[in-house]
Amino acid sequence: APLAVAGVDDYEKKVNFLRDQMALVNNYVELRDDRATEIGSQLSYPAPFWSSIVNLHPGRQPKTIELLGAAMRFCNVVGMRFKHALQCPRPVELSPQIQPMILTPGHGSYPSGHATESYMTAVILLKLRGEAAKSATDVQLQRQAARIAINRTVAGVHFPVDSVAGRWLGTLAGGDLVILKITCPVPVPTESPFNIRSGTLTPKFGNE
Repeated sequence: APLAVAGVDDYEKKVNFLRDQMALVNNYVELRDDRATEIGSQLSYPAPFWSSIVNLHPGRQPKTIELLGAAMRFCNVVGMRFKHALQCPRPVELSPQIQPMILTPGHGSYPSGHATESYMTAVILLKLRGEAAKSATDVQLQRQAARIAINRTVAGVHFPVDSVAGRWLGTLAGGDLVILKITCPVPVPTESPFNIRSGTLTPKFGNE
């Protein structure tokens, strides 16, 4: 399958890059026992995890939940176009030692759909609450998005770089939806949480 990795030019470099990423996936394996239940509950849209921060309830905010559902459908269409175009392999396709905790999806790895959806949700919820970037709510929403994204690497179905792309795509998608729906732009992160050009990558999501 074609290897398409942002910031990496030729095929040999891409292969070496993904080998470095495999080392990171292996490092996350030690968190599996601690996060197994959490990972399983995030296979579908993890609404309870967002509700724990902004107190969403279907009986009190049905329109907000409906909006988030529409946003998820939009996000899925956008993300799949990138996945099908780039056709990046999954970790298990490069090493039989990964042995994912959950069924590996049949589509490409890059960008991470969970990361895209999570960061988009964080942008939308922050704007709906009328709070500023770097507020206490924003910090918690961003940390939740990061944890959901990292859990997919812990599970063995994503490389860390997939979450980098998902963060950017989700933030941009959320900003676009906010502009269309609420007519107010949302800042896009100016620095990637990973240095994708280095040989050994260090995640900088929240306290992870």
